[in-house]
Amino acid sequence: AVPALFGAVLAGSLVIAVEFCERYAGFIFALMWGIYFCCVDLAPALYPWREDHLVLEAGIVGVFLLNGSSGTSGAKHAQGIGRFLAAWLLFRASFVCAGERLIGPCDAWRDLTAFQEMQELEPLPLPLPWFFQYAPRLPVQALCGLKLFIQFLLSPLVLAPVSFLSAPAVVLQIFAVLMDSAFANKGCAVLVMLTMASAVLDDSFHGSLWSEGLLQSWGCAVSDREDSGAETEEQTQDASDSNGKVQNDSNGKVKSPPAFWRVLIFFIYAYGALFAAFARTGMTLPKPSWELPVCVAALAVLLALWKFVSVVIAGGCGAQRTVLVFGGWAVWSAGLLLLVVDLQSQGPHFMPASPTLARAAQAAI
Repeated sequence: AVPALFGAVLAGSLVIAVEFCERYAGFIFALMWGIYFCCVDLAPALYPWREDHLVLEAGIVGVFLLNGSSGTSGAKHAQGIGRFLAAWLLFRASFVCAGERLIGPCDAWRDLTAFQEMQELEPLPLPLPWFFQYAPRLPVQALCGLKLFIQFLLSPLVLAPVSFLSAPAVVLQIFAVLMDSAFANKGCAVLVMLTMASAVLDDSFHGSLWSEGLLQSWGCAVSDREDSGAETEEQTQDASDSNGKVQNDSNGKVKSPPAFWRVLIFFIYAYGALFAAFARTGMTLPKPSWELPVCVAALAVLLALWKFVSVVIAGGCGAQRTVLVFGGWAVWSAGLLLLVVDLQSQGPHFMPASPTLARAAQAAI
């Protein structure tokens, strides 16, 4: 209770001392993160939810992302590592949640009727599930199956090193998170996942989605024409698809490349084909063995390694870049061990338990 009370007093005082917080932003952030970590670690009974750990991990990812906007020589490299870690955290949060639902003891998700029974499955349901009880069964099953398809099968693609694969997967993850928040109160986990998804998307995507005035008001764009011209050139290079072609609209904004929409439509058609196939078998998903989630997680690990190597090679050499690489690798390794613990915590039907890996993950925590 003492760390929580101290954190509340400190947070209230920081609202008043805005100028002091801006001057010593790094120190204030580290202090607040340390207090929250003490609350979660010393009082696990009061902080039992996964969203508390998500907030802590998002804070570590935020360190890399903020260093990416510092303007130093290694800023671009720090931003790349930060986006890689944000994609890794987004994958873990989505994949583990979908795996628990798909392989857990409850048959509502495998019958694709969970949205009609959300008031019984969630501790804090919202009013929307009550209307879904009287909705036609087939659209509800299609929506429920789409959510499982996005979070379980498409979540590894957020780690793809090419933007025309990762961007559609991230957009669909955002759709799944918003769907979750519409059915039940998920606390701050929704904000964390939306923040991580926004960080994974590159600057060209945000430049094509939001107005320049809004980005400038949030400090995400500069008003100087020279700096804006240089940033536009970088965005144009990042938004290039595999054919190296980029389209601009009449306002000079970078449009999403055609490959983005092709891949997004392909994902939707692929789900439609799977849903039609399961509709012929009675709309009940078979309970998969532990090999399926392990294979999906192994694919995500391979994509993560590929993406991390690409970021390291693009960053070049230097003492600061070396520190960023080792820091990013340490955070990713700890997340990998936590992923193994999450898989093992679901019992032998999810993944065989390994006491050695469990102890290593506990040490990482």
